[in-house]
Amino acid sequence: LRLVRAHDPWYGWMGQRKAIWLSVKERTQRMLRMAENELLEAIRVRIAVPALRIDMKTMPTPPLYAPAAEESLAGAEAELGFRLPRLLRRLYSEVENGGFGPGAGLVGVNGGHPDVDGRTLSALYAAFRSEWWPREGLLPLWDWGCAAWSCADAHATDERIFTMTDAGPT
Repeated sequence: LRLVRAHDPWYGWMGQRKAIWLSVKERTQRMLRMAENELLEAIRVRIAVPALRIDMKTMPTPPLYAPAAEESLAGAEAELGFRLPRLLRRLYSEVENGGFGPGAGLVGVNGGHPDVDGRTLSALYAAFRSEWWPREGLLPLWDWGCAAWSCADAHATDERIFTMTDAGPT
């Protein structure tokens, strides 16, 4: 445990004037939330510029999508059969329902940005699982072309991104 005072630059944003006790776990969780908030804001700034919305220049720039409603997220999770990773859920609900980021843009949930074949996340995942997708819970999020995808493992706790090709995950 460490005594943290309100004038500490890392914790001054809490707005408390008294000294408080925070465990290492609590401090880490607060810093991660702050880092996530800054990341979400940086993404919002980037996608406001159409030329920076996606990285794949051979694809047309997707339109701006409204953030996903809770009903869309709950529907996608019901169709998938598991919960979306926490940070991915925040991207959908607090930034946009897909259409930004690497490759051809984040595939959205129901009502959001579709892949090149018009499928949103749960339909894309179901199609891949029935055809060739080797791992349950590995969500295809960003299409790079030539059967290469950036994916998140919904069952992992570390929220890492994997590259998946027809040769398997890397």
